[in-house]
This record gives sequence, structure tokens and C-alpha cells, in this order.
Amino acid sequence: MGRLKRGLDRTLDGLMILLLAGIVVLVLLQISQRYFSLFPTPWTEEMSRYLFVYLTFFGSALLIKEKGHIIVDVVVDNLPRRLRLMVFVLVQLLLLAFLYLFVGGIFELTLTSSNTVASSMTWFSMSWLYGGVWLGGVLMFVYTLIELVKGVMELLGRREERV
Repeated sequence: MGRLKRGLDRTLDGLMILLLAGIVVLVLLQISQRYFSLFPTPWTEEMSRYLFVYLTFFGSALLIKEKGHIIVDVVVDNLPRRLRLMVFVLVQLLLLAFLYLFVGGIFELTLTSSNTVASSMTWFSMSWLYGGVWLGGVLMFVYTLIELVKGVMELLGRREERV
């Protein structure tokens, strides 16, 4: 399980780098197009926006992995250890329930939008955009599930505290 998670972590990190590099290249292409009108590139603005959407959802999975989401933990930090772990497990369960609904809804949207194309890129089906959002949701679900298992193991006393 540890090897699989490390491989997933490396893949996600590499994907984030590629997405950010893609956005930078497309924006630089847009800027150079404004000054040197050699060839029209109307699709770069839209594609950079779509890459930013991918970056947002994959970045959310990365933040779950790194425990980097914004939290207000003033009350939780003052709870006894066992109660703090119970709250952590409850939050992870609620997050999993939300992500289950989110991933299911996005999956339906992905399937139903295969005939819809982007406005400036007739070769780009909107199901590709929604598919990326779906994959980001799945990654968020997987990382939340991993955190839930860690929290339950800590609650049962089988691991040291990390919450």
C-alpha cells in the first residue's frame, strides 16, 4: 500500500508541474501573439483556462494529501486526544460522503457532454474537461480514504498520533 501511495504521490506531483508549465507556455504564447501577429492562436486562452481547472482539482487532491486545506481548529486542538481523533474521523467520513456525490455527479456530466465541444477548439470535447475534474475528485476521494484509515488506526491505538 505504501508503494502504491508513493507512486500516486509522484504521479500527482509530476502532473501538477506539467499543468503549471502548460499554463505558462500558453500564456506566453498569448502574449507573444499580441505583439507578433504571425499566426492566430484563439484557442490558447480557452485551453489555459481549462488547464487551470485541472490544476485546481488536482491541487485540491494534493492539499488533502499534504493536509494543507484551510481549517479552523481552535476548538478541536483543545479537545482530549481520543475526542480529537473521533472528530477527525467524523470529518473524513463527511468529506467522503460529499466527494462520493461530487464524483458521481461529475461522472454523469462527463458521459452526457461528449457531443459538446469547446467554443474555440472544435476538436476538444467538453467531456475531456469534466473527465479531468472527475479524476481530481477521485484522487481527493482516495487521499481522504487514506486519511480516514490512518485516523481509524490511530483511534484504535494501532498507530502513533499524527492528527
